[in-house]
Amino acid sequence: MPKNNFPNTTIDNLPDNFVVDSITSLQELAAMGKISGSPDQDGEFEQRVAQIIEFCKRKKMRLGIETLCGGLGITRQTLCDWERNTYGGISERRQEAVKQVKQLIYAFLEQAGLSGKVHPTTYIWLSKNWMKYRDNMPEESESDRLVVTRTAAEIAERHKAALELPDLECPEL
Repeated sequence: MPKNNFPNTTIDNLPDNFVVDSITSLQELAAMGKISGSPDQDGEFEQRVAQIIEFCKRKKMRLGIETLCGGLGITRQTLCDWERNTYGGISERRQEAVKQVKQLIYAFLEQAGLSGKVHPTTYIWLSKNWMKYRDNMPEESESDRLVVTRTAAEIAERHKAALELPDLECPEL
């Protein structure tokens, strides 16, 4: 019996039908073939993305980056390289198309999170890891904290009443 390690045991306990259906669907996507980064395949790239989206809707699969890449016959890293034009030779049209489909995936995630279909903790985790969201505490620089905004006379005038109070007696301990 394997050691109980929650994330690992969860994947081992997926329903059999889900496993079979998912693998079959992913094989169908992979069979679509590879799209290259060549600008003359930009139109085919856009058509393939539309086919993958329709495929996911028909199969009731959630579209994700890895699923998209499986249907394009590329890796996640290749998709990132296309988006950033890391090695050159990728058209602006392709770069924009990649950004648009990734934004569609992120927008779907947002809708799932905001509608309560995804647990808030899961939504926050996915947003931070997929969309680069972060907890952003406003940072106050040390120089901002040390800026003198009032003179000693202004402070004394503001607290004049407190300064005129008689000294309090210290309690005996």
